[in-house]
Formats: sequence, C-alpha cells, structure tokens
Amino acid sequence: MRNAQLGPWLLAGLIVGPVLGSGIIILPPVVLGVAGAWALPAWLAMIAVGVVFALVFGELSVLFPGDGGVSVAVGHAFGPEGRRLASLYLVVAVLFGPVAVLLTGVRYLPLGGLPPVGVAYGLLMVCAGLLLRQVAALGRVALVLSSVSAGLLFAGGVATLGDAAGALWRGAGGGALPAPGLSAFGLPAPDWDMLGHALLLLFWIVVGWEVVGNYSAEVRNPRRTIRKAVVRAVAAVTAVDLAVAGGMQWVAVRDAAPVGDGAGGIPAALAAPPDGVAALLTPLFGAWGGPVLGALALALCATTYLMFVGGVARLAASLAADGILPRVVGLRASSGAPAGGIGLLWGAHAVVLAAVGRGVIDVTGLVALADGFLLANALCGVLTAVRLLRGPLRWGAAGLALVLGAVLAHAAWWVLAVVAGLAAWLYRARLAGWLRAACSARGLRCLCDWLLPDPRRTPLPDARSVERSLK
Repeated sequence: MRNAQLGPWLLAGLIVGPVLGSGIIILPPVVLGVAGAWALPAWLAMIAVGVVFALVFGELSVLFPGDGGVSVAVGHAFGPEGRRLASLYLVVAVLFGPVAVLLTGVRYLPLGGLPPVGVAYGLLMVCAGLLLRQVAALGRVALVLSSVSAGLLFAGGVATLGDAAGALWRGAGGGALPAPGLSAFGLPAPDWDMLGHALLLLFWIVVGWEVVGNYSAEVRNPRRTIRKAVVRAVAAVTAVDLAVAGGMQWVAVRDAAPVGDGAGGIPAALAAPPDGVAALLTPLFGAWGGPVLGALALALCATTYLMFVGGVARLAASLAADGILPRVVGLRASSGAPAGGIGLLWGAHAVVLAAVGRGVIDVTGLVALADGFLLANALCGVLTAVRLLRGPLRWGAAGLALVLGAVLAHAAWWVLAVVAGLAAWLYRARLAGWLRAACSARGLRCLCDWLLPDPRRTPLPDARSVERSLK
C-alpha cells in the first residue's frame, strides 16, 4: 500500500542533506586552495546558480508530478525518446555516484584498521533497510540527520564569522590586527583560469535538486508541498553555504603568512587550514571538532545516498511499468517502497564496491563517471524548462543551459561518447529521418552531384570535341 505522507518539512529535510552532501565538507578547503581570495565570490556565483536550478526543477516537479520525476516533463517537451534518455542518464549516474558518496563518508571515520570498503558494505546494508521503510519514516530520518548536520555547520560558520567581526572591530579601533585581517574579504587581481576551475569544482553543490520530482507522488498536495519544501530547502542550503564559505575565508586570511601584498594590503596567497572544515567547529567543540566533523560527514553522505537511491528506485519502477526495464524492477514492498528498484541499485553498488576494493576504479573515477551523466540529465531538464516554462524561470533555465553545456564539455571524452551514444541510440529512428531529409535537400544533392557525378546523367563527349581537345 502506498501512502503519500510527505509534508513540506519532511520533504525539505529529505532535500537539504543530499544537496549539501559531501560537497560542503570537501569543497571549502579545495576551492580556497584553488581560487584564494576569490573563493568566496566563486561560492556566491554558484549559490546563485543553485537557487535558479532549484526553482526551475521544483516548478517542473509541480507541473508534472509522478514517480518519473522530471523525466515526465522531458517526455512532454521532447517525446518518449527524451523521457527515456533523461531517465537512463540518471539511472546510470546513480549506479556509480552513491558508492563514491558512501566511501567519502567512511573516509572521515576513525576506522581503527578496518578496511574502508568493508565498512561501506555495512553502511550499504543499513541504508537498504531504511529505504525499504515507508517514505514518511525515511523523511523523518533524513530530516533529523540533515537538520543536525546543517545546524552545526551553520553554527560553526556563524561563530567563526563572529570572531572575524570582533577582530575587524578591534582593528578598526586601533588594535594590533595585521593589515591583511582588515581586508579579509578584499580581492586581488583575478586569475581567470583558476577562478574557472573553482567554479567547475563548485558545480557539485548544485547537484541534487533534480531528484525532487521523483518523490512528487509521495506527498500531500504536490503543488503546495513541493513549492514550500523547495523554498525552505533553498533557504537552509544557502545559509549553510554562506556561513561555511565565509568562515573558511576568514580562517584562511587570519592565518595567512604575509608572503606579499596584493592590491590594498590583501595577501597574495591564501592557504586552507590543514584540518579543513573542522576549523569552523573548533570554537564550538575544541579538540572534538575533528570527530564531530566525521559524524557530520557520515550523516550528510547517508542522507545523500538515501535520497538519490530512493528517488531513482522510483524512477526505475516507472521505467519498468513502461516496459523499458524488466517487470521485476517495478515490484513494491508492503510499505510502498520500490523494492525492485532498490534491489537493482543495491546489487549494482555491491559490485562497484567490489571493483573499488580490487583497485579496478577509485573514488575519483566514480565521481567523474557519475558527474557526466548527472550533468547530461540536468541539461535535459533545463532544456525542457526552456520549452515549457514561462516568465523569469524560462530565462533562468536558458542561462543554466549555457552553463551546464560548458561544464559538460569538460567531462572525459569517453563519458561524452557514452552520453552521445545513448542519445543516438534512442533517437535512431528520428536521426534516420533527418538524414534522409538532409540528403533530399536541393543544395546537398547538387553538392553530391558535383563531387560524385552520376555517369548516367553525364553526356559522353563526341568525336569532334575529343579531337578539338587534343589540338
């Protein structure tokens, strides 16, 4: 029996954790090391992109609810082939990406000599058990984990920024604060290559909103609930991102060695603190900041796994109902959970973990593989929004399409080849028609006749013309 029991708060809790995900733990020190003083503006730019991304996908989920999620809207815009293509992109991405998320969470745990892959197998079993419960119970678990994680990260960032405000106040009053501290958020001349690389890295904080629609069949009053949940989740994610990014920027400037000044007394180089985001938790927990960060990383990675796998399992069930996947994938448990889809993804993740354990692929390779297909799925969604939405969101989707296309172009060539190959295979009938139409075009036919003349249409030279040419 299926129960549509998700309200705005439970759905928002199910969203916040995955959108923050492992990125809020990993990216702040990495981006700070890449972009230096420009790290905070890079965060602001991608946060703005994320807000538009969330609103666009939330509106598509409202207009086209169902287990298929945004792929239902893609089908309305680009036909059944487009729906299947977007669905396959997301399914392929989730065959690999959640394994990298689990391994990232395990990395921050004190394992005591235990193999990380073995611990990840244990987490895989726990997550599968949670996914088989009713969606409302899953939402409550995700709400607790994401709320605690987001709250602690926000509190740590605000406490660090409070320290920054006090230091700047003392410096302005004639205190002994070094000059770089007075320009904590000033900017030197930009390095555009490094800034572009930082923006590419930060796209990870945008991923997650496209799965919201897969839960639209499980909520009360989808139109009202989804819109409220998206607004609340956007507010929470934006607050945490700003607090963490600003706090990390201040910690780096405060600890920066005076290796040289940029314009206006700004340090020419900033280095991320060696303990990463744990530096933000030190004002709250002291020496326990590292262990607390490990617990937060595990909680955020677990909620990411639960939302993505739960959403894509529902998508797989809808594909099974359409005959695209085997019917067994569409089986549901007594709780209403898509047991067939969960079993499919769980089996794939067990195989991928075994491959990681044997050194066939590493976490970086898993992320690169998943990113390409997530970007392709997101691009399908924003192009759909350009066709179906009206008003400011349509223009926002058009800008997002340009951004996503530029980011996707930087994916590995073999990922692009698979993305293009899937599109060509699903659109093979239409491609054949387009090729036939192109070959019947007058200009192309004339070009072919000029390059490869048909001897039946070319008059043979008579004897007199040959004789004249010899003279």
